[in-house]
Amino acid sequence: MQYSRPPIMFAPFKSVFLAMILAIFLGPFGLLYSTFIGSLIMLVVTFIFFMLSAMTSGALVYLAWAICLYWTVLSTNAYNKRILTQYGIATIEE
Repeated sequence: MQYSRPPIMFAPFKSVFLAMILAIFLGPFGLLYSTFIGSLIMLVVTFIFFMLSAMTSGALVYLAWAICLYWTVLSTNAYNKRILTQYGIATIEE
């Protein structure tokens, strides 16, 4: 009797390292890799911070860049956990 192996499924994971590199160098545009809506929100926030940067000597733009980096790590991890849960490999723990 011949047993067949279950099919191997490759989940479309997103790389956290790549997401971080894109966010570091491209800011809100690098956030597009992780989350589209988050990227649009941060584009608007970065634009507003850029307009206000004359009063703060550019510090707000650096803050927006840091928020992009933090957001990209969170959203990429959330996406990967959602994929694992969808395939029944892991469960979401609160």
